[in-house]
Amino acid sequence: MFNIGGAELLVILVVALLVLGPNKLPQAARQVGSFLGEFRRIADGFQQELKSAMDDPVGATPAKAPREKPKSPGGPVDQTEVIDATATDQDDEAGTADTADEA
Repeated sequence: MFNIGGAELLVILVVALLVLGPNKLPQAARQVGSFLGEFRRIADGFQQELKSAMDDPVGATPAKAPREKPKSPGGPVDQTEVIDATATDQDDEAGTADTADEA
């Protein structure tokens, strides 16, 4: 977890024994152990929360089904009629513009 080797751990224990003394060392070790246990519980809870959030779909509400299918037109659309109607509308607009210029 902390990437500490055996020799490094031995040096830390010797320094702790010299600083705290033999009477307070067991109590300090218990406190460090309880702290590490609490830290692990918090970290595990955090990981579980992240995993459950990743597993849930985006937008926790279920998707609504479409009310109705889109209706298709009554029959096939004749493209020539649409093109003729558009051309007639453009001719009418051009004709009105010409008559407005003449007046």
